[in-house]
Amino acid sequence: MLNKKLSASEIEEQLNTPHKSFAGLEFLPADDFWRLREKYQRLGFNGPARLIFPDDTWPFFKLALARYARKNKIGSVAAVVYALNHISAHFGVSLNILDEADFISVKAKLGSANENVLSRVRGFFKFWFQSGVGGLSEEFVKAISKIKLKGVTKGEAVKKHDPHEGPYTPIELQSIIDGCNNAFVERRLRLDFYVLVLLYVQRGARPNQIKNLRVGDFHSSNGKATVSMPRAKQRGVGFREEFSTFPISTDLYRLIHIFKRESLKELDQLLPDDQKGLVFQLTDDLIPVFADWEALASDLPEIIKSRKTKERHHISERELYLALDKVDEVINVHSERTGEIIHLTAQRFRRTLGTDMGREGYGVGPISIALDHTDYQNAGVYVATSADMATRLDLRMGKLLAPLAQAFSGMIVKKESEAIRGDSPASRIRTINGSDNVGTCGNFSFCGSRAPIACYTCIKFQPWLDAPHDEIAAELYSERQQILDMTGDETIAAQLDRTILAVEDVMRRCEEKRIKLEAVESDE
Repeated sequence: MLNKKLSASEIEEQLNTPHKSFAGLEFLPADDFWRLREKYQRLGFNGPARLIFPDDTWPFFKLALARYARKNKIGSVAAVVYALNHISAHFGVSLNILDEADFISVKAKLGSANENVLSRVRGFFKFWFQSGVGGLSEEFVKAISKIKLKGVTKGEAVKKHDPHEGPYTPIELQSIIDGCNNAFVERRLRLDFYVLVLLYVQRGARPNQIKNLRVGDFHSSNGKATVSMPRAKQRGVGFREEFSTFPISTDLYRLIHIFKRESLKELDQLLPDDQKGLVFQLTDDLIPVFADWEALASDLPEIIKSRKTKERHHISERELYLALDKVDEVINVHSERTGEIIHLTAQRFRRTLGTDMGREGYGVGPISIALDHTDYQNAGVYVATSADMATRLDLRMGKLLAPLAQAFSGMIVKKESEAIRGDSPASRIRTINGSDNVGTCGNFSFCGSRAPIACYTCIKFQPWLDAPHDEIAAELYSERQQILDMTGDETIAAQLDRTILAVEDVMRRCEEKRIKLEAVESDE
């Protein structure tokens, strides 16, 4: 029995009546493209999905989907269309997706690993039937509701410690941080990109949360800093409607405000002469951390008047993805697992935060809160796979992994006089016990880092070719073992691992350079 459906004239009228999406944008259901959210690609209906619907039901489908778009975010709406396009493209246009037998046949063709595609479609069909639009029979909906379908398999990359999609190892994460620090000091990495990476490292937030941040979301009190992170994935929660508060470093808090000052100067330059100075009327709650500055500049008088900034004044998620790609190219750091350049993604940072917390003994509750999950079901994978991912470095493993990690980023010099600042005794870097020198610091400004431990991963460090780097390595291996013996915690001991790999890398490169120099001298 078909649920009571609208007449053809009613359908036509409603298809040509503007609807408002969940994000508040108006669209016409009859159109071939819907714009459901600011900064997002329009949702199109020119794919093959239409071919697996009877001709007379397509208008009902579009109207039901338009109503679905009023209550659901663009990701959920697009997932339905993409799933139907996938089914049509892969299994033929002779299918009738509204026929029970054909629906069941699609399940078999998809295979158990991809049943979630059909599960998305079924979920929408249930909404369609309940919407009262018509076009579906009650018998069909009851029949497909009885079919067992698997949902999305979650956590596989975490469980398998996938080197390309799973969480970063502690050494990889430190490589990323060191690479960004070095690139920022050398002015090869933009301040906004640097802030972005630090936000991902410290909070593991979703791109949709990061992009919606404003300067006023960051707070500092009694020497501690926090961020009120906009919630994003929760059902029914719109743009900046709910927030969760998390701790961040005071360094990140200070960088946010340095970035704000620089950004406002650039914004002021975009304004016409008669609007110069308006930027000083912007309060922190109105300033996006990652803004579409041209959109902000064009609407600035209205923003000042209304005291409201809209989603269109923030950058898109796609721009955040592209920013991480650019950071990849700039820092060029390598994985000790694969020897390949580490690819930065928001998802991997998120998985790393959860994995690190699981390794440190946190349960599903704190992990769910840190990742801003609505419930505990998805955090279990981090607890279940809390076995230590950190490679347990000893002398043999250190020498094997050093060429892959490429942790050293400075420049080896044959002798002190060849180094930048080589004429300054104050620039010498001494061994841990102070008995000898191992290189030169090329930094002309003050550095409060622990020398020589921090030096080996610093781009300003210039190790001397014949210095006792093996003494540094021996001391670090010994210190690592002492920490492990005292604490029994591999995570704490692993804090030295990237430095150890950097020292091993220096020793290896020094040996290669000596061999080349000896070959040149013998030829002469």
